[in-house]
Amino acid sequence: MALLFALQIALAALCAGPVVAQEPKTLGDRLHGLWQKLAGSKLPADISTTNGRLEAEQVLISAKFAGRVLQVLVEEGQTVDQGAVVAARMDTAELDAQLAGAEAQVRRAEKAMTESQAAITQRESEVLLAHQEYERAATLSARGYGTIQVLDQRRSQMNVAEGAKRAAQASFDQAQAAADTARAEVARIRSQLDDSVLTAPRRGRIEYKLVQSGEVVGAGAPIATLLDLSDVYMTVFLPARV
Repeated sequence: MALLFALQIALAALCAGPVVAQEPKTLGDRLHGLWQKLAGSKLPADISTTNGRLEAEQVLISAKFAGRVLQVLVEEGQTVDQGAVVAARMDTAELDAQLAGAEAQVRRAEKAMTESQAAITQRESEVLLAHQEYERAATLSARGYGTIQVLDQRRSQMNVAEGAKRAAQASFDQAQAAADTARAEVARIRSQLDDSVLTAPRRGRIEYKLVQSGEVVGAGAPIATLLDLSDVYMTVFLPARV
């Protein structure tokens, strides 16, 4: 790399320098002459050698959760596109079982909501009937055709019906809260299942494959390193004096 860098500088200097009246030389002849000069033990005074390295942004592809990696699908030096699967789904047997349990809880809660809604409808009918009977008893009592005892019974029945309606509504609210909690748990587990498939965050080249198929890794453990080839630069180290 350093020799090629010096060769390019020397070629530019030679092309820009004064032309001596000699036989015309081809570019190949000039390069051959420069190569012979640079290959010697001593370089011309106006040519300096140095070294450097090409660098690119390194991206870690890591496991979000602990588990066993079922299969790593990339090799070192392989170019991958953004979104390409780097490692096949990690062992998710436990998550699959948790998902099945959470989905069952959702179904139970939704069934309880349906039953509670039916109970609310029934209690509303009972409240309506109790109000009508109470108003009828109050009218008869006001006209002197009913007794206070009957009026008190109708009032008590109305209060009981209203209490039953409130209890049915509370049962519905409880079932709805349980359903919301179960749905949130399902969403959380599905998110973990999605994260168990490791993909490339951007296009690049696999630099290092750090895990083999079947290995158990911890949360946050890197599976591979990716080089972003869209931003490549060279760091050159120059001497203090040239």
